[in-house]
Amino acid sequence: QVCPRLGIREFDMRDHVLPRAEGVYEGLFGRYRRIVAARCKDPEILGRCQDGGVVTAILCYGLREGLFDGAVVSAADETMPAAPKPKVVTTVPEAIASASSWYTYCPNDLALADAERMGLRRVCFVGVPCQVTPVRKIQLADPSFLDNGRKKPKHIERQTKFLKSFGDIVSMTVGLLCTEVFTYEGLMVEKIDREMGVPLTEIKKFNVKGKVLIYKKDGELVEMKLRHAQEYARPECHHCGDFSAELADISCGGVGCMDWTITILRSEKGEALFDDMVRRGLLETRSMDEFENSMKVLLRLTKKQRDRVPVPPGRTPRYVRPEGYPPVPADPPAG
Repeated sequence: QVCPRLGIREFDMRDHVLPRAEGVYEGLFGRYRRIVAARCKDPEILGRCQDGGVVTAILCYGLREGLFDGAVVSAADETMPAAPKPKVVTTVPEAIASASSWYTYCPNDLALADAERMGLRRVCFVGVPCQVTPVRKIQLADPSFLDNGRKKPKHIERQTKFLKSFGDIVSMTVGLLCTEVFTYEGLMVEKIDREMGVPLTEIKKFNVKGKVLIYKKDGELVEMKLRHAQEYARPECHHCGDFSAELADISCGGVGCMDWTITILRSEKGEALFDDMVRRGLLETRSMDEFENSMKVLLRLTKKQRDRVPVPPGRTPRYVRPEGYPPVPADPPAG
């Protein structure tokens, strides 16, 4: 029911999640209201964050103002160096401590079960596109199929709650731009720790800007060619055509720039939250006219990701690409 790569794809869910309306534009990277470059003004957040710190700033603002009673994020795993784990944060210090990305897979959706057990009802979900999509599928799922005429009402009620409850507690989604993630054993252990000789315990944070940037706790910056990291990419990622988290309320990523977050405001409530933060002086923004390269990279990576998705056996290209999308090399031969 909710697998991101089975059933309907993101582009076929747009009308349900982000309906056409005045002020809503349709681009290669999905529907949106505005796209800007933004940066957090809080020095504590900027000291830990990835790029412009917009995602962490959103979490802190929402928690302080009572808009969220918690957030699902990925955070550093205390038991494994340079590895993330799904986590529910409920305080500003926890949100700030969870800032930055590790680029190895972290199943954030699993933390929704923890959020429900904690009794949270206004959760901000932060995740990459393949994690935002299941949240939306849960929210849109029609539980009527559970009633087959033979089940007892209490069983239907319990199964309906299991199917819908994790989505019902999510009040905001923040999507992270993502091309692919890497295996922990491959990239971190084999390549960086063993081959490059960089102890994982000494790594402060990662970033990817056309190359892999490894920031050590002692201030040293170690660089690695991106193609060397791509040898350890998860093959599942290459079945995903959604680079920009098309179904999120707000999509964020440091694409094509340093120290700023390219921010795609998609839903009305996402735009309203963002604008309120700007009015309160929590964020500074710049026009995308000043970030032409970021816009070019965003469009190029969006198209590249859409084009690469293979068509499953017995399916047509329409299953993995929107109606009217031009033919690509990944399509099966005609006829």
